[in-house]
Amino acid sequence: MKKEILLGILILVAIFNVFAEGEIHIGYVYPAGGQRGTSFEVVVGGQNLGHVTGLFVSGKGVKGEIIEKVSTKDEKKPKPAKVKGQENEQIAQQIRLRITIDRKSDLGMRDFRLITDNGFSNRIFFEVGELPEMTEVEKNDTKETPFILPKIPVVINGQILPNDRDCFRFSALQGQTLVCETKARRLVPYMADAVPGWFQAVATLYGPDGKEVAYNDDYGPQPDPVIIYKVPQSGTYTLEIKDAIYRGREDFVYRIAIGELPFVESWFPLGGTKNKKSRISLNGVNLIKNKINVSLKNDISGRTSFTVKGKGKLSSNPVTLAENDYPEIFESPNNNSKETAQVLPGMCVVNGKIEAPGDVDWFQLERKTGDTLLFEIMSHRLGTSLDADITLFDSNMNVLEQNDDFFDRSEGLETHHADPRLIYTIKANGKYFIRVRDVQHHGGPDYAYRLIVGVPVPDFDLRIVPSNLALNKGGTTAFSVYALRKYSFNGAIQLELKGLPEGFTHSRGIIKAGQDQAQMTLTAPREALLGTLGLKVLGYASGKAENKDARIEREAEPAEEMMQAFSYQHLIPASDFLTTVETALPITLSSSIKSDSILKIVQDGTINITLDVNRQEGFEVPVQLVLSNPTSGIKMKPVLVAGNEKHGTVTIETQNIQPGKEITLIISGVTRPGKNAKIKTMTVLCPALSAIIVSK
Repeated sequence: MKKEILLGILILVAIFNVFAEGEIHIGYVYPAGGQRGTSFEVVVGGQNLGHVTGLFVSGKGVKGEIIEKVSTKDEKKPKPAKVKGQENEQIAQQIRLRITIDRKSDLGMRDFRLITDNGFSNRIFFEVGELPEMTEVEKNDTKETPFILPKIPVVINGQILPNDRDCFRFSALQGQTLVCETKARRLVPYMADAVPGWFQAVATLYGPDGKEVAYNDDYGPQPDPVIIYKVPQSGTYTLEIKDAIYRGREDFVYRIAIGELPFVESWFPLGGTKNKKSRISLNGVNLIKNKINVSLKNDISGRTSFTVKGKGKLSSNPVTLAENDYPEIFESPNNNSKETAQVLPGMCVVNGKIEAPGDVDWFQLERKTGDTLLFEIMSHRLGTSLDADITLFDSNMNVLEQNDDFFDRSEGLETHHADPRLIYTIKANGKYFIRVRDVQHHGGPDYAYRLIVGVPVPDFDLRIVPSNLALNKGGTTAFSVYALRKYSFNGAIQLELKGLPEGFTHSRGIIKAGQDQAQMTLTAPREALLGTLGLKVLGYASGKAENKDARIEREAEPAEEMMQAFSYQHLIPASDFLTTVETALPITLSSSIKSDSILKIVQDGTINITLDVNRQEGFEVPVQLVLSNPTSGIKMKPVLVAGNEKHGTVTIETQNIQPGKEITLIISGVTRPGKNAKIKTMTVLCPALSAIIVSK
């Protein structure tokens, strides 16, 4: 993808701040993780890495320092550090860091960002592990020339380059149950310029005689392969990894854990009641326990994840549970036909399982005319192999409604939305039947589900993009808030920033009825303290609960917007919402219009807006005013403000916009301080202005 396209995407998601040589972007870190209690070097590949000052990793216990910066001798085009033949501009530069992980650091995936003079980079994933680690050494691209692993368990870090494959040889003993778990897509979930949009790893295990003994190209709903193999005879085994279609480049990074590792293959039930303990049965290999009590946390995500200890006191892969408020029941064992359908007590969550290929589960419910019901399966989103189908029948076995897949935008890492959802309003009193089955007629321990039978209460979730904001003292930054509307909620959502220090202000925040996005700005006072702010974005709306008026309040989850395969956009949750206050710039934009005011623009008309150009003494550089967030029907010609002028007037034009529509205007000023300045191009924002289209 070209640099100009990347910058266009960044503008769409409202990353409007001062930038040097363009916005910083990181595409990978290699190795993409490390063992706690160790220190090691990593390479970060990306774009515009010339002004990196440090590292930020979410959670506690991970620190980093720069040991080799990108060369900036040619300021117009910073030289990549040892990236030969790399044609992708987004990963054409490198920077080297030394990472130190505390021995008590929590295990698992972290958000990894670089820090620049102007805030944080985008987020990529970095794993804190517990096993010894090694990094592949080329050439190891054939079974005859493998990289030798002295012993297992171990984590291998590698990269797949064009037409590359990597081979690793190790010794295993008869009776061992080997687990070879690859992480590739989980490290770099989406690539904007690759099809299918990620590194599709394929793993093959060869026995002592060189013949294939196991193969995997994905594990359940997860594109990353996992091989589980019971060793029949002692000897040397070889693991091969490659891309499914023989692509490769520096951001095709992977981590493979090899050894007698605890691995949970399936679990039941898949969740429980919020704020209560659930008894979970586990099925897998190298585990010590097959049952565990888990406290559900009532997290903002509606999920609880946990690991269990296994052989060698090692931790298993993470297991995810869903939470709900409805009563929990279990599927009866003899509900395989309409005649033996399980009678449901009313609104509830049924914990069930498609036990074997061809299994079908039936449920019966008695309802009255006018009742509106929700039937939803939670399964694939939690990590199972089930591709469920729900069908609703009346008492005469007429099909009333059916659903196979439901697109859930809140699940940013899902590309196959295999969980079904249907909403139906009962037309007549009587008995109704629900059938649950696997579309492919498969079944087994890994085909568990949660059938939610309830009332579709209108609701919403919120995502804030980007998850990292840079804000200069006295300056303004911008962000977007997305509404993920649920169960026909169509109302307006009021937005508010919580935790603002004194003197900070934000623009009017509202997601209008029927709309899914709002753009807002945050402005810091000149006397603001430098550092990172802990802010929250809250959304409020009027709704219904048990047929009564109710107030809905939701906290926005920070997210990163990522493009897949040139076109698809995904909102990927992030760990932290970071706002960094940086030093003041020599210029800011402002207006005399109050933040809660709403301008009126006549349909197909114009409005003039005067902005104040606030300059530090001696900063007499021309500034070009442009509309940062152009939308359909809104135009503004750029206006050049001379270096000795302190005001600029812009004209907003509207075309073919219906009266009553509200719009947000974000106007930026672009200036070039000069050849000798550290920052070549400087972009500042005016606080957002709200306007409404009125009739002529």
